[in-house]
Amino acid sequence: MVLVDMHMKPSHPWEYFPRKTLRRVAMILEEEFGLVVNDGFESEFYILRQTTREVNNKWVPIDSKPYCSTSSFDVASHVLLEVIKALQKMHISVEQVHSEAGNGQFEISLGHSHCMEAADNVVFVKETIKAIANRNGLLATFMPK
Repeated sequence: MVLVDMHMKPSHPWEYFPRKTLRRVAMILEEEFGLVVNDGFESEFYILRQTTREVNNKWVPIDSKPYCSTSSFDVASHVLLEVIKALQKMHISVEQVHSEAGNGQFEISLGHSHCMEAADNVVFVKETIKAIANRNGLLATFMPK
């Protein structure tokens, strides 16, 4: 995957493109105030597995364990460890992974980096989680319950 800037015509970036706006604001803060904007994000997501009841297929949470339960992590560890390894190969710093309050809900906390890199990393993290879950016959969703 490659993240790019949108141009209306060659050498004319679209002025409302979010990446351009973030880059401009970060530059103003650094040039006028000497501030560098660093961010670190948390991505919360659900991992679902497919079940068959009678003739209907249904997606259900991969587990029903309590908040921050190690047994919840155990159920999804094959996916979560694969995600962590993939992110590390992309030089994305993972600081913490744990189960969250919802059934099948997990959180990955990233290390902080410059705002442009951090924003790009969020996109890479979501795509990586979804792809690895899919490869394991599961569904990862970032939709709130």
